[in-house]
Amino acid sequence: MHSFFGRIEDTAISFLDYKLKGNMEILNHYIFELIDMSKAKREKFQLLRACMSRMVKTSFSTHLQQRQFNGLLKFDHKLKRLDIQVSPEEDEFLTLKRDVKTLSGGEKSYSTVSLVLALWECIEPPFRILDEFDVFMDRTNVYYVTISRRYVQIFIKYDY
Repeated sequence: MHSFFGRIEDTAISFLDYKLKGNMEILNHYIFELIDMSKAKREKFQLLRACMSRMVKTSFSTHLQQRQFNGLLKFDHKLKRLDIQVSPEEDEFLTLKRDVKTLSGGEKSYSTVSLVLALWECIEPPFRILDEFDVFMDRTNVYYVTISRRYVQIFIKYDY
């Protein structure tokens, strides 16, 4: 009788081994599918990020050119860094490029608003609010920012 139960145990263990091997093969298949999906997702993300970076660069330059400024954005996605260079003079090749820290208050504010508007074009937020963006701007820079009717419908200024 002992051998009968031994055979049942052996059969049960063999059956469980068979089921586990089948399940392991299925799990391995799913793991490889998930790895492939993750790689495809990462590639698409990098492509989208590169495309959006180009759009922001182009839009930033366009906004700066309204004021006869030239500018350059350098995205370093690995270091998660953005370098901004602006030339307030008409300088086609950016030989007079300056770091934003060296600009005057109005030039810095105008460059910052240009960057924000460029980012908004790409992400299209449902509403947009800028608070006291014109504090350090002269009237000319404020004029160039507010004539962009595509982005700014109404500017209401409250002094409290």
